[in-house]
Amino acid sequence: MKKRSFTVAVLGSLLLGCASQQPAEFKHVLDTQKIANIEAKSKASSSPITTVWVNPPRKKVKRDQSDNN
Repeated sequence: MKKRSFTVAVLGSLLLGCASQQPAEFKHVLDTQKIANIEAKSKASSSPITTVWVNPPRKKVKRDQSDNN
C-alpha cells in the first residue's frame, strides 16, 4: 500500500511540474545571414567547397505575441 501511494505521489508531482511551465519567451530560428556569409566565402575561396549543413547555425529571437509555437 505504501508503494502504491508513493508511486501516485511521484506521478502527481511530475504532472504538476509539467503543467506549471510558462511559454518560452524566445525561439531559435535559422541564422540565414550567417549561412549565406559562410557559403559565399566557401564559393569565393581558391578551392571552392560545398557546404553540407548538419547542424545549421541558429539564433535566439524574442517570440512575438502572435506566435503560437
